[in-house]
Amino acid sequence: MSVSIVWLNQQHAKAYHFSDQRMFREALTVGKTSESLHLEIAERIKDSSKVLLLSPDRSAEAFADFLRNLFPKLAQKIVGIETLAVASDEGIGNFASHYFQKPVGRNAP
Repeated sequence: MSVSIVWLNQQHAKAYHFSDQRMFREALTVGKTSESLHLEIAERIKDSSKVLLLSPDRSAEAFADFLRNLFPKLAQKIVGIETLAVASDEGIGNFASHYFQKPVGRNAP
């Protein structure tokens, strides 16, 4: 199983998935309601063994609450909620290294 980091704000999100050797990044659809965006994120991370949530505001906490209410088993995979202003590969890589001891190499779409 892979681990995932989700960066989100009130308008869009990015999901980063880490295997043993690589990082894969995907942008999620912009312009959706927060509930539909939350559902899309949940679908993308459902197979992850661990999930870290990042946001520049309270969006990560709101998403965690959404998961606790609708997908409690998925919410149990959350290992942390942190603040990150901008979702850069370097910033995400630093969190991946800290939380998951994962390499920073990537496979961008």
